[in-house]
Amino acid sequence: QAGATEIMYKCGYQWGLEDMRSFTRRAQAEFEVALEKMRVGFLLEEWWWPLTITGWGTWRYDFRQKEKGLLYVELYESAVAKSIGDIGAAVCYFYAGMFAAVFSVLSRRNLASVEMQCYSMGEDHCKFVIGDYDKVDAAGFWRSQGATARDIQKKLQTM
Repeated sequence: QAGATEIMYKCGYQWGLEDMRSFTRRAQAEFEVALEKMRVGFLLEEWWWPLTITGWGTWRYDFRQKEKGLLYVELYESAVAKSIGDIGAAVCYFYAGMFAAVFSVLSRRNLASVEMQCYSMGEDHCKFVIGDYDKVDAAGFWRSQGATARDIQKKLQTM
């Protein structure tokens, strides 16, 4: 199973990179302004809106821990998790890769992502952390050891 999850993550990452390349060209042409001059919130909502209307779910992002190199995404109505149901495990590896790619493009540095909680784990929504590889790896380890998203966030704040 580890191979399948890595493949899904890498597919999501590549898809996210290509989608952001296409989106940024389109957004800069449509709004006639450089990407760097656009408000991040506006940019993110413009990017996500087509995904929402095609059934990928809705989201909320949280930049409050950006000084620590962390951001969080809450995903509601994940197409992947909703289709699989409650199996007691995280399943949204494609989304994790996609979020890592999108925020890597926007921040102009390599980031990783891991799902801390998932609808398929019995939660009411999915939650991801995006950040540097060492922090994301630690979060993934803690999740595998049974830590909750809240526990993981507290541990990440001390890193």
